[in-house]
Amino acid sequence: MKHQKLFIMGLVVALFATTVLHAEVSVSEFEAMKKEMTEMRTKMSGMKGAEAELTAVCDKCATCAAPVPNNVTTAAGKLVMGGLVQVWYTSIQHDKQGIFNDPAGTGVFDSNAWANKDTFSIHTVELYFDMAITDKVSAFVYINPAAEIASNTRPVVTRRLANVSPEFNAVNGPFNGATTGAISALQNGSGAVPNLLQDAIINFHDFVPHHDFTVGQMLNTFNEENFAPNNSLDFVDRSYIGNQIPRDSGVVIHGTWWGNGGGGSYAGGGDTGRLQYWAGMWNSAGTLYNPRGNTQDTNNDKDFIGTILLRPIWDDCMGKLELGYSFRGGRHGTVDPIAGAGTSGLPLTPNNSLERANNWAVGHDAWFKYFAPGPFKGLWFKAEGSWIKDRTSPGSVIDQVAVDFQGGDGSGLANGGAPFSSFGYWGAIGYKFGDSSLFCSTCHSWWKNLEIDARYESAPNVFVTDPQDTGRADANARTNVYNTKIWTAGINYYIAGQNAKIQLNYNHLDSPDGPSSAPFHHLKANSLVVNFQVSW
Repeated sequence: MKHQKLFIMGLVVALFATTVLHAEVSVSEFEAMKKEMTEMRTKMSGMKGAEAELTAVCDKCATCAAPVPNNVTTAAGKLVMGGLVQVWYTSIQHDKQGIFNDPAGTGVFDSNAWANKDTFSIHTVELYFDMAITDKVSAFVYINPAAEIASNTRPVVTRRLANVSPEFNAVNGPFNGATTGAISALQNGSGAVPNLLQDAIINFHDFVPHHDFTVGQMLNTFNEENFAPNNSLDFVDRSYIGNQIPRDSGVVIHGTWWGNGGGGSYAGGGDTGRLQYWAGMWNSAGTLYNPRGNTQDTNNDKDFIGTILLRPIWDDCMGKLELGYSFRGGRHGTVDPIAGAGTSGLPLTPNNSLERANNWAVGHDAWFKYFAPGPFKGLWFKAEGSWIKDRTSPGSVIDQVAVDFQGGDGSGLANGGAPFSSFGYWGAIGYKFGDSSLFCSTCHSWWKNLEIDARYESAPNVFVTDPQDTGRADANARTNVYNTKIWTAGINYYIAGQNAKIQLNYNHLDSPDGPSSAPFHHLKANSLVVNFQVSW
């Protein structure tokens, strides 16, 4: 024990001596190194004298936190970078049955396992690069890594298909009227189409007065909610009709007058003009009900989309009113009508090609927005309706009675059905206390950061084969459309405007009843969704 104590004491003394000696040597070495580095700096940089003092690293620490100007260098032009992170928490009713589930009646199996889980998800990770090449040419690129995982970005309301798990289908199936894609994507964390690239566009402006031209992949102008940046949504998610049209590739011309200015690279988005129009030509691959982005066109025809925006009232006295209308039209599909296969059916012996019965696809969309003035400032109203007509892709509509896909022949192959129309709409009201002079002149600062809103929407998200056309395989079976009703109540809390905010939405869903001959399961899918968001 005695020797142990002596050993410990000796070790402490030795360490102390070593530290002092090291400190003495370090100081002397530092002074010598400082002198040598000063001389070397003078020789190498060609300075006039050695009067420039070498500053120690520790002397610079006070300025290390300061931002470095011009810290991004580009070969040409000016680059602006930004981003957005949205983390969702969703708590949803745990209904195990899908809307078509009726094993004892129709014989259809439909699981809701892909959409009934309480979960955190990274909904959006947005990185964008806005590059001004010259004063007349700019480019915009936007990527979203979170979109690579389909289950991450699932919206509140989706198209309903009959779903079974791959394992259940392997043992008990195959069920031709159901898909394994949604459950498999959740099981494996995968998505069907690469969606990392969202936008990639080039914009030409100031060549023609009041006009700019944009070419590339982007959101088209058919829908009002396409004009709203992801970080500026009034609710956690867009409406169903605001989510159903994805990005597309094409070219668009934009014109603006009457107080115009401030338009950006994104087809003139953000322009203050009170009269604007957009006219574009787009690929529109797939169909309006089964659109596909990040892909080449599937036929030689292109869709035309025209949009007009008018702000007849736009001041602080009468408020701000915006009206908009869009039209779209184009021929979809690749196969002309064939005698003996129905008036617009597929050929009896398909060619080695992209077989889709062709048709004329059309759509109309209209919206209005109003922001109240004076003592009612902070109060706003918005509404939109969208009507479209097209075919669906084969294998995307269920035939409940035949327990198959629409136009199926019992082997898993399907022709699809005849063109049909659908109509969806929404209306919303909100009050932003921070914009109000009535409540917030003396209220607490946290109260000024608050906004409350509510939305009602009718979403055409359930497609089924008309029971009278069950088993019809000539691509002319009719489709019945059923709408889900959604009531949403929301609270937005702005910590730093749109750059840091928290949103909370409660969504009450009323699923449709379906046809009397094959009623739907009354899906229980009410949800509470919280969005934690930062953008820069």
